[in-house]
Amino acid sequence: MIDDIDNIIENYYNTRNRFIYYYTPHELSKPFISSLIINKKIDKTELIEKIEQEYKIGQLVRLLNSKVFFDKWKTKYDDKVYTIVKANKNTLDIEVDKHLIKNVKKYNVKIINDYIKKEVEIIEIYMKPIFWWFLYYILSIYKLFVTYTL
Repeated sequence: MIDDIDNIIENYYNTRNRFIYYYTPHELSKPFISSLIINKKIDKTELIEKIEQEYKIGQLVRLLNSKVFFDKWKTKYDDKVYTIVKANKNTLDIEVDKHLIKNVKKYNVKIINDYIKKEVEIIEIYMKPIFWWFLYYILSIYKLFVTYTL
């Protein structure tokens, strides 16, 4: 029984481990390799650290949709575009169509860049009924023009 435990421990110390970049725990006893692993982990951690975004009043943001278990087909962020009214330390007050939503966590919103802002403005124009009426009117005139010129 004791011999088996010694074999198990020996196998563990000589098995390559993915977490320590495929070195064996026995190889980590060497100072050079252990310092190499530590430096790699520190570099990886620095890359992972989140860059704090600056939220300004008047910026456009989208709100994170709440996830339900079988809602994989839903978009990650809401289609509505909100405007930041007040920026606190950890929360934001946002507004859409004169409706104020207070104390929204910063990690629940995404800032919209200028390119997306232009796309949203174009989509909002297409969603207005006056646009479709105007398009119908122009196409009717074109149809009359084509019919009478032929």
